Amino acid sequence: TVSQIVYKKQISFGSAFLKNMVLPGWGQLSYGKDRGLIYSLAYTVNLGALIYFAIDASRKQDAYQRETEEANFDQRYSDYNKSYKMRNNLWISWAVILLYSQIDLLLFHGEERIDLESNKISVAPSLRMPGEYGVAIRIPF
Repeated sequence: TVSQIVYKKQISFGSAFLKNMVLPGWGQLSYGKDRGLIYSLAYTVNLGALIYFAIDASRKQDAYQRETEEANFDQRYSDYNKSYKMRNNLWISWAVILLYSQIDLLLFHGEERIDLESNKISVAPSLRMPGEYGVAIRIPF
């Protein structure tokens, strides 16, 4: 008979926690929870907007500081102030998403471990041609 040895990958809380620090929601996705996708998307969109408004605020600050005509000062300052406030609000929402995702993982992971069937390492004897024997090793990535 042909026997097969299967090692199943199990997700520990520590691994899920570290994944969640890199990308909020990744820890929840590791446990098979769909809400992790919401955290990941919200974090990614927020980070993209944060980068945009950080660059925008810097450009508008430079434009305001270089303005020489007194009639344009108020408009330049108003543009800079709006962009600056948006950037700061995005920093706050970035931190909230990160913290909320970690709190969700801490409180609702339930100390569970999930066997991921698609992530198996298997070792089995194989027969290539009559009289030729080998070992087949399957390692998914």
